[in-house]
Amino acid sequence: MVLRFRSPFRSSSICQSPSSKVNVLFLLAHLHNFTSSSSKNEVSYSFKKPLERSSLAKFLEENCPSGSFTLNEALYFFYYMINSKPLYPISSFTTLFSALAKKKHYYEVISLYKLLNSTGLSPDFISLHILMNCLCNIERVLDSFTVLGGILKKGFSPNAMTFNYLIKGLCIERKIMESMELFKKMIDVGCRANVVTYNTLIGGLCKTEKISVAIKLLEEMVNGNKESGVICRPNVVTYSIIIDGLCKAGLVEKARQLFLEHMIQRGVVPNIYTYNILMNGYCLADRIGDANELFDSITRKGYRPDVVCYNTLINWYCKNKEVNEALSLYREMISEGIKPDVITYSTLLTGFFLIAKVKNARNLVGEMRLNDVFPNSWIYSIFIDGLCKNGCVLEALEMFNTLVINKFAVGIEGLSSLIDGLCKTGRFETAWDLFQKFCLNGNLVPNVVTYTILINGLCKNGQLEMANELLSYMEEKVILSKLLKLGPRLIVLER
Repeated sequence: MVLRFRSPFRSSSICQSPSSKVNVLFLLAHLHNFTSSSSKNEVSYSFKKPLERSSLAKFLEENCPSGSFTLNEALYFFYYMINSKPLYPISSFTTLFSALAKKKHYYEVISLYKLLNSTGLSPDFISLHILMNCLCNIERVLDSFTVLGGILKKGFSPNAMTFNYLIKGLCIERKIMESMELFKKMIDVGCRANVVTYNTLIGGLCKTEKISVAIKLLEEMVNGNKESGVICRPNVVTYSIIIDGLCKAGLVEKARQLFLEHMIQRGVVPNIYTYNILMNGYCLADRIGDANELFDSITRKGYRPDVVCYNTLINWYCKNKEVNEALSLYREMISEGIKPDVITYSTLLTGFFLIAKVKNARNLVGEMRLNDVFPNSWIYSIFIDGLCKNGCVLEALEMFNTLVINKFAVGIEGLSSLIDGLCKTGRFETAWDLFQKFCLNGNLVPNVVTYTILINGLCKNGQLEMANELLSYMEEKVILSKLLKLGPRLIVLER
């Protein structure tokens, strides 16, 4: 089935002529169908159910700030407000939009904003900020600049938050040079950069491997900007971002120096997140001794190692086939009252399968349930992959079928591993049947790995023509998925 979604931004302007009443029931019903079902503790609203104003007041004053609401509830209250007479003030809609944005419902906010503007209700500075933030988070920074034009047109003065959103949007799209230029213009127009501005820009520089520029910005924060005279002291987040960038670039020693000689000496107290970053850096550099020493120092400094600390060390030991050491840490964290998570178990399972300890892996899944951690799609994918790589393909097939019968959502990774195992053990017909059932006629979207496995299997079976057809089919699907990922171009203009 092909779903066609019409962009809410087909018109050249987000502000259209006011209408007497907006009928958004169709949109809400559509969004309702794509929303996951509510939990037992959540209230399910019907569009036919009468609503009291006190219920709306409670929703805006209590549920929105706490985030304790579903998307369906938010859409229902929006529908109520937009069809009320007199129309609710913009502040009520802003509260709703802000709450949705915090829960990362960016596309919904943009669509609802368009509908709100069709009523003729003029947006305020805060609502425009929310819209700008949402556009930046879905990599539509150019449209955010259009919103900036609307802000200026309405006579609002951009502040640090305005520029922070735009800088973040440029960094998300890896347009680092443009973000640096905007940073300079921000200072030129007399808008004072804050620590969030610097941290956002430093984060973008680190992610694009411009560590030296990030360090210069850090020095500017410490010493002050000589041109503007602005001093914005770095905080623990600033240092953590740069330490992480240095570690991922393989410059662990520089990260250590920054941690010990700059951060601590300047009175910035590291938090557990900072320790985790440096520990991970040591592990990436195979300096497990230093990682363990830093781990031990956490307790001496008065901190309590968290699950991430343990997972970092467990991951290194498992990757290096020292699973007994990893198990010792696992037992230690439980005895210390630190609950293992899905990452802990997925890492240990990978370690067991790496050293062909299939029985231990089976036992671990049982132990996982005893600790109230339940296997997810990723855990089952690892298990299926491990069984196939350890000569237990039929057991993996049986597990996959059991999961399907029980309507458990299995990921494409698990199916790809199973198809690979079946192909390598001469069961190509079974592999092809699975691909047809769950990919061509089902709801699992195959990736390049899935196609490569099957094409390789077809070639080995001498079916070169079919392999070539599948390759062409894959290329068409990849091009289509790229076009769908781009999505409809959002054009946001303000009156």
